[in-house]
Amino acid sequence: MKKSLPRRRTEDRERARKKILAAATHLFAERGLEDVTYGDIAKSSGLSRPLVYFYFPDQESLIQETFLTACQRLQERFVFVAAQAASGAESLMGIGRAYLHFHDDCPDEARLMLLEGAHCPPVQGSPSIMDGLGKSIRGRICGDVAEALEAGSITAQLLEQKRAIIALVASEVERGRRDGSVRKDGASATVIALNLWAFTHGLVGLRGQLGAALDDIHGVSMADFLNHGFQLIHDALAP
Repeated sequence: MKKSLPRRRTEDRERARKKILAAATHLFAERGLEDVTYGDIAKSSGLSRPLVYFYFPDQESLIQETFLTACQRLQERFVFVAAQAASGAESLMGIGRAYLHFHDDCPDEARLMLLEGAHCPPVQGSPSIMDGLGKSIRGRICGDVAEALEAGSITAQLLEQKRAIIALVASEVERGRRDGSVRKDGASATVIALNLWAFTHGLVGLRGQLGAALDDIHGVSMADFLNHGFQLIHDALAP
């Protein structure tokens, strides 16, 4: 059966958007956010510059959507791992490994997530609004805070996506507490989730920074370094 014309047009538009986002993600990761033009993105995507402008009228919205897409891809991996795990602790360890593998399998998206926090200077906004935002998102909101967080805006979607990732990890901490695989004392599940992210992010960062030099400088193999790091996480969570 032939597809209707409106449906074909919708699919064509979605394919064009995906091409633009893929090209922009690669170029932003490779060159940085300030050294990529719409002409570069058009050439890389195989589309015309006017079409890129049609889908993304300003570069800030395009940058933020690449950030959002990267976060969504990471969360998809976390959800898959959590669904396969037999316990909360197993899920948390799997999520940590999934974050590590995300940097191997999706280097452009991983690089974008590193660039995201430094993209904009902190906004000047109402303390009551600012206090409700995660630190990593504060630097993303440029201009008027209320307008930026308007329901449905790309900035609001990015904020909710970040919250969803941490909420997922926190839910697995609570799951582990219920099934007895994670200790019940200590901080809230959200605080633990944020600390797990920080510790794992540090492991990944040092791996990228030192690479083979870790063995040359310190006499420690990368495998031993990572395995011990994840073992420390496991032991800290154990009841």
